[in-house]
Amino acid sequence: SPLKVSLSKSTVVQWYQYMRDITSNYLLRNPYQIGGLGHIVEIDESMMCKLKYNGGWDREDKNRFLVFAPDRASETLLPLIKKFIKPGTTIYSDCWSAYNGITQIDVMPKYTLEECKMTF
Repeated sequence: SPLKVSLSKSTVVQWYQYMRDITSNYLLRNPYQIGGLGHIVEIDESMMCKLKYNGGWDREDKNRFLVFAPDRASETLLPLIKKFIKPGTTIYSDCWSAYNGITQIDVMPKYTLEECKMTF
């Protein structure tokens, strides 16, 4: 808090934004994967500030990812799933048809898709 360290509010806000930028730039350059064998990852899309984002969260260890997707086409979403979700993960989706190709992604072990099991 600015009061505890005798800094102006604008200085604290600027440092917060600076640290957030460093963190987000690192995560964009070094994406990590969630899930794996024995893990369930739920995937879904969300609208934020008029932009569409897709993401997922691991039910076991609570790790998450959020990524901008320009559209909801299978050709866009499947590479993102491969990039952010470890092979062998059981994926719960909301039955969106673009997810139907998940089990065909060329990785071993294969992903398992269990549709219509989203929790809200």
